[in-house]
Amino acid sequence: MRRFKLTQKAILIALAGSISFAASAGTVEIVLKSSYLLQKGNKALKRGDAETAERYFSRAIESNLSTEARPKVFNGMCVAKILKEEWDLAIENCDEAIRLRSNDWKFFNNRGNAHLGNGNFEMAIENYDRALGMYPSSKILLQNKTIAETRLARRNALRNDEKGSIAQL
Repeated sequence: MRRFKLTQKAILIALAGSISFAASAGTVEIVLKSSYLLQKGNKALKRGDAETAERYFSRAIESNLSTEARPKVFNGMCVAKILKEEWDLAIENCDEAIRLRSNDWKFFNNRGNAHLGNGNFEMAIENYDRALGMYPSSKILLQNKTIAETRLARRNALRNDEKGSIAQL
C-alpha cells in the first residue's frame, strides 16, 4: 500500500472504503488501498488516459494486492500498454493476468488485441478462439476474430502476389 504523511493541519478528504487513516505522533497517515488504485486506473483507461492508468496500475502492483485484484491490475496494465502501442509489454502483462486467472475471456481478448496490433494475426486468432470458448456469444470477440482473419488473409494474398511477381521475372 502507498503511504502518505500529512500534518494535522492538512485537510483530508476520504473516499469511503478506499482510504484508511492512522494517527501517530502529530501526523496522520493515509493508506491508499489497492482496490482504490485499480479503480482509478480503470477510470483513466475509460478516459483514454493510458499514462495515468499506467501510473495507478504500477502503484497497485507494488501494493499488497488481493488474489482477486492482482490479475485485474495486470489486465489493466495490458490495456494501458495496448493504448500506447507497446505490444510486447502488453502481451507480458496479459500473460501474467492469464497465469493468475486463466478462465477470464477478457484477458484472452486483450492479449489477442496486443497480438493483432503486433501483426501476429495467428496468435490473435488463437487468443480470440480461447476467449470464445469461454464466452461464445460475444459479438466483440467474433468481430475481433474476423478482423484478425481478414488481415491474415490480406497479408497472405500479398505474399502470394509477391511470389508470383518474382516467379515471372
